[in-house]
Amino acid sequence: MATAAQADAVQHAVVHTVPGPAGTATVRPGPLPRVTARPRTRPAPAAENTPEGN
Repeated sequence: MATAAQADAVQHAVVHTVPGPAGTATVRPGPLPRVTARPRTRPAPAAENTPEGN
């Protein structure tokens, strides 16, 4: 069991080490979609209410 736990720990460590730089990119798009989703939700109804949007 200890060996399996160690193997899992090693796999997780390798995964974290590889996506280290990729993880940074993943962290950036994380907050971006959230902020973008907010502005999109606001202009979406505004466009529907505006005759120009239709």
